[in-house]
Amino acid sequence: MRETVGHMFPAALCAFISVLALVRWAGSEATGISPVFFAFLPVCFVMLGFMTVRLQREVGELRRRLQDLEVRRS
Repeated sequence: MRETVGHMFPAALCAFISVLALVRWAGSEATGISPVFFAFLPVCFVMLGFMTVRLQREVGELRRRLQDLEVRRS
């Protein structure tokens, strides 16, 4: 369960910041949230990138282990 939440955290942060910005921009004062939105949006993409790289490494390691098992089996 913990890994599932960890995978969803960057996307949830992006969604939260986007919803916060949309709600704020829908109101009368649109200048208050825009610096926060534009400052934290790149952080979301960096977090998603790190998560993707980690998952790719894990998949590569699992593929190597599977190949080793197939070599041993035959």
